[in-house]
Amino acid sequence: MADSSGQQILLDSLSERSSPNEMWAAVQAYLCEAGFDRVIYMSFSEGAFSPSIRTTMPDSFLEVYQKEGFAKDDPFITYCLPSKESIRTGIAYIDDYKYLSKRSASLIEAAAEYGFNAGTSVSLYGNRSASREGWNLGSSLKRCEIEQIWRCRGTELRLALHALSGLLISDCAELTEREVAVLGLYVEGRRTKQVAIELGIAPVTVDFHLKNARHKLGVGTRDAAVAKFVALSRGQTNA
Repeated sequence: MADSSGQQILLDSLSERSSPNEMWAAVQAYLCEAGFDRVIYMSFSEGAFSPSIRTTMPDSFLEVYQKEGFAKDDPFITYCLPSKESIRTGIAYIDDYKYLSKRSASLIEAAAEYGFNAGTSVSLYGNRSASREGWNLGSSLKRCEIEQIWRCRGTELRLALHALSGLLISDCAELTEREVAVLGLYVEGRRTKQVAIELGIAPVTVDFHLKNARHKLGVGTRDAAVAKFVALSRGQTNA
């Protein structure tokens, strides 16, 4: 029987109406305990052309995702998000989907290099949130191990993730620590390459965090994001 501590942390987070970032930390612990250590959560706000992403995959994978423009060919976005049924994902299942384009297959292969071997999707499309949301529950475990976990806990996991629908997206657009760090350095007048050097990440990763921050803040440009970030920061300071 699985340890229930992660599930209890998640339940406590829900009952206490924790912030989106606190809930994300709680659901990471819960899913990792269940065996899913390579998780990708995506949400598309109404009218948005690119997703907001939260993930336990390393920044180096995000650099590849951004640099190669894989959002256009991501089979999770194309096939899994619109599906009410869970779809198996990862390199362990790639031979089951002969219809995938070379670009889609190359994304799955790239994810495998960062430990994403086998997983399953959970789409929250049509739930109470105004956004399309979905989870790619990836794992470094073997295909047979993931299938066993899903047989035993699939219903529980789906219910838990559906309970989170809309709760990882907030009207106040809570920023992650990395997004705050990126915007803070832009406020100080740094350029993208300088931000990358100071934070020890690649410029494309800086662009990724900036894009997510713009998405959350509801603005279209870097300057607008910086201006709104400064305004929000002053509001919090004066509160």
